[in-house]
Amino acid sequence: MKDFFHHKLLGVFRQGKLFYLLALCTIGGVAAAGFLFSDETRQTFIFYDMKTGISRVEERMLLKYPSEEAQVKQYVEEAIFGPRSPYSAPLFIHGTRLLTLLYRDRTVYINLSEDAAFPIVTEDMEINAVSMTGVRARSFSTLDQGLKRNFPFIRQIFFFIEGHPIEY
Repeated sequence: MKDFFHHKLLGVFRQGKLFYLLALCTIGGVAAAGFLFSDETRQTFIFYDMKTGISRVEERMLLKYPSEEAQVKQYVEEAIFGPRSPYSAPLFIHGTRLLTLLYRDRTVYINLSEDAAFPIVTEDMEINAVSMTGVRARSFSTLDQGLKRNFPFIRQIFFFIEGHPIEY
């Protein structure tokens, strides 16, 4: 009797289709369990192509934090750090730092270092006061969009440079 079941079981596994189906289900189950029990979350970031200026989206896996404020802070620090792709331009010049971040009543207050006042200028840009202001405004607007895209609980965002409010 034992040999009969053993023979039948081996016969089923020798049929390639069932074996591949079981293997696929096992891999899918392991992946789903890893995703559900992971201490990371997927976040999207928007940067711009250095040559064309077209927006590019990057996805990163960031740690999950118990508080919404800590998650938002981590996202802002990653966005300031810049893109991973060598063909994308950072939103802010190297050296820009997050000084403070406060999240209260669905509103985020972000205070950046003075380096955030200086826009990223690429080689092919014509440099004038209007374009500099526009590029800086685009950086803050892009960070605003990214935050609202990844954190739907955010209603409003206020940016500051060294404690001075900015309009974008």
